[in-house]
Amino acid sequence: MLTDTDIKEMAPQMGLDLAYIGFKDNIPKRIRSNKHYIINLDNAFDTEGQRNGGTHWVCFQVVRYPNDKCEAIYFDSYGFPPPEIIKKRV
Repeated sequence: MLTDTDIKEMAPQMGLDLAYIGFKDNIPKRIRSNKHYIINLDNAFDTEGQRNGGTHWVCFQVVRYPNDKCEAIYFDSYGFPPPEIIKKRV
């Protein structure tokens, strides 16, 4: 299973400028443009308060163009749309 540590080590080799890597319920309130966010679709803790191990990684980036227009780019290898928490932050 791919861990956040594995991803942090690979990110520079892939040219990713990571701003955040972690669980979806801990996404930063302020999303920075032209940075990459790698999110595990699990929450940090389950309903019983136990730490989750994670399930599936997705990635998004908010691109700011020279004309100051912004566009969110989201990637899920399963092809699913972004969860609501990501849509609200972006």
